[in-house]
Amino acid sequence: MKSELLPIVGEGYGDFWRFRGRYRVVKGSRGSKKSKTAALWFMVHLMRHPEANLLVVRRVLGTLKDSCWTELKWAAGLLCRGRSL
Repeated sequence: MKSELLPIVGEGYGDFWRFRGRYRVVKGSRGSKKSKTAALWFMVHLMRHPEANLLVVRRVLGTLKDSCWTELKWAAGLLCRGRSL
């Protein structure tokens, strides 16, 4: 993980960031940067692999805009403002 992202992601998510397996499970309480870390990870890897796609599925559609979509937009904006890898 690049040092520019470390203050945003936090030191406890190094294993998450370096994990090479197929499924990621993130546990933690509210405010533990789970959503921000996941959004940044997805955006960084989408930028590295322009041919890739991302599908976000949530049980309740009404909350998708207020949670996942907001975090992904935040991460894309952060990386596009010159803090990219």
